[in-house]
Amino acid sequence: MRLALAISTLIVAICCALQAHDTKSGSAAKSRPAGDQTVPNPTDFSEESLVALRYALSVAKIEGSELILLHAASEPPRHEVLKEYYRRLNALIPQEARAWCKSDALVSVGDPVEAILKAASEQNADCIVISAHRAEGTFNVPLTTAYQVVAHAHCPVLRVRC
Repeated sequence: MRLALAISTLIVAICCALQAHDTKSGSAAKSRPAGDQTVPNPTDFSEESLVALRYALSVAKIEGSELILLHAASEPPRHEVLKEYYRRLNALIPQEARAWCKSDALVSVGDPVEAILKAASEQNADCIVISAHRAEGTFNVPLTTAYQVVAHAHCPVLRVRC
């Protein structure tokens, strides 16, 4: 219990210290009222992307925000595949967290960075929680999704290294 409290306190401190920066204002309408805050947690269902879920749950609990589990598909999925994405996203919430964690699942189509940034804006995100792996290779390696999200997000981003 003390460890959980310490981790929660650390996460609050990290979230308060994160630097939010402005992006170009867009004309997209908010799909949530201004007072309803969310914590988007993008996932591609890999083990690495699931590392951030524990932190996203903690941030959502501390902030009293709704957790939005987000998956970006590269092309429009068939109906059966779309249903499976939603099933998998909803299954990520641990049973014990369902009592206190309000959550929703969102599947979008397109570039992951654009999908994450758009969802964060439309869902009135107060903090994006994303896992990131170290880019390997030379300096010619494309920037990671997490790096691009941190660089362009309208809200703070908690980047969890895996």
